[in-house]
Amino acid sequence: MPEGALVQNDYYIYQLNGENIYDSKTFYNICIDVLPTDPPLAKKDSPNFDAFSDSIRGGISEQESDKVAVIWTKAQNIANNNLNDLFRIIQIFYDISTSLNEDYFDITIDLLIFLVDNGQNFPVFDGE
Repeated sequence: MPEGALVQNDYYIYQLNGENIYDSKTFYNICIDVLPTDPPLAKKDSPNFDAFSDSIRGGISEQESDKVAVIWTKAQNIANNNLNDLFRIIQIFYDISTSLNEDYFDITIDLLIFLVDNGQNFPVFDGE
C-alpha cells in the first residue's frame, strides 16, 4: 500500500473502504461519511453527482493540506458489480483533481486517488 510514501511526502490521507461499495449509490453514501464536504450532503437513493463533485471539491479545498490522497480499498467490488459506475466515478475524481490543481481556490491542491485491491484488475503496488 502507498501510505508510507504518502505520509513521507506530507499527504493528508482519507481511507475509503470499498467493501460495501458496489455501485454509484453506495459509493456516494459512503463517501459523504468519509470525505470532507462543503456544503454538507445528505444520503440519497438517487445521488446528484454534480452536487457531490462541488461539495467534495469544496471540502477538500478547506483542508489545511495542499496534498490530499484518497485510498479506496476493495475497489474490485464495484469493478465486478458495476464497471460503468466505476468509470463514471473515476471521471468525477479526475474532474475534482483537475479543478483543485487550477487557480480556482486560494491554493492549488494535489489530489491523488488510489484504487487498491487484490483482484485481477489491480497489479501489486511496489512502492515506486
